[in-house]
Amino acid sequence: MTAAPDTAAPAGPIRVDAAPLHYEPALDGIRAVAVLAVMVFHFLGAEYFAGGLIGVDVFFVLSGFLITNLLLDERNRTGGVSLRGFYHRRVLRLFPAMYTLLALVAVAAIFIGAEYPSVWAELGAAALYSYQIFIGFFGFATEDSPRVLFHLWSLSVEEWFYFFWPFLLLLGLRTIRRQRALIVAASLWAAFWVAVRLSGEVVGVNWTVDDAFKGTGVSYAGEVLYRFSAMRFDQLLVGCLLALVVRRYAMVAGAAGTPRRRWLDAAAAIGALLLVAELLLAGRVGLFDPFGSVGFNLALAGIPFAVLWIHLNPQVGPARWLALPLAVWIGKRAYGLYLWHEVLNVLVPKPGGKAVLLVRTAVLIVASMGVAELSWRFIESPFLRRKTARYGDRHEAAPAGAPRT
Repeated sequence: MTAAPDTAAPAGPIRVDAAPLHYEPALDGIRAVAVLAVMVFHFLGAEYFAGGLIGVDVFFVLSGFLITNLLLDERNRTGGVSLRGFYHRRVLRLFPAMYTLLALVAVAAIFIGAEYPSVWAELGAAALYSYQIFIGFFGFATEDSPRVLFHLWSLSVEEWFYFFWPFLLLLGLRTIRRQRALIVAASLWAAFWVAVRLSGEVVGVNWTVDDAFKGTGVSYAGEVLYRFSAMRFDQLLVGCLLALVVRRYAMVAGAAGTPRRRWLDAAAAIGALLLVAELLLAGRVGLFDPFGSVGFNLALAGIPFAVLWIHLNPQVGPARWLALPLAVWIGKRAYGLYLWHEVLNVLVPKPGGKAVLLVRTAVLIVASMGVAELSWRFIESPFLRRKTARYGDRHEAAPAGAPRT
């Protein structure tokens, strides 16, 4: 299926004819930081590193930013967008490693013996990218009912979003009125769920405490708000809107030293500081507790500014550090790291002492990188080469938690 190529998008708030997006190594570096934050959060637990879960939000923003740019670049280049090609590229990027993981878990469940009855429902839901629905029926992880695939909820959220966004974007391009309506609707949807998260502070509801789920870290209401698809589209939409802003205003902030650029630099610096504060203070200072606190949501608001600054300043300080070979190496394998690390986390019991827990975390990070490298070389790369041979190198965006896909 291809979007109609016979009419160009009118010159409205959405710029189709902007300069195409090029590969930026620093964005892989951002993925590296984000996936390591999520991994450490899983390995140490919320007690020690609650802020690490914001890494998933970083992935969502990056994904929306890159996918929207790619769709508009294709429209500008060819006069249309092949939705069949879009979904085929995502299949080639996502399915091989994902279904290899599910197959191995299924084999293990057969030969080791599944100790909880919902394992097959868990596998089926993950295979259909509907893990959040599985959570609604079977609940969250407990000692008697572990969730080896619990982290796949973010991939489900992202794929559900991309069932709708390409169609909405292409429909919205047809007239200036539709372009404006799309931007307003996306902004209102994102703002609404930010308001819902913050409402807990107003009505006295603590999203992270619920006696019925004591010990799980998040209440049932909080889990639904945090993981269910429609309620988690906000950061994906923020990334999409960021792409539209960049395309509409070209370099956005003008030359270095201009007032507009100084405002952007200040906003990016504040956003980066808020992200660091969230990583270090969540779970220790109530202002930054995930995910209904003011600090957490301010940190979320800082993500697009930090990404934008890196995008506009690829040769400056932090961007150069994020483009270092090790950071890029990790970022390119972030999808495999995200997929496989939680399996190792579930298989290796958590010790009681802090020192031993830190050693376990370091060992699991190294082991996860080894498994991710095997996945990259023998499972993902053959299909990536096939994707590139058919569609060219489009610098496809990474899935959540993966995020480069």
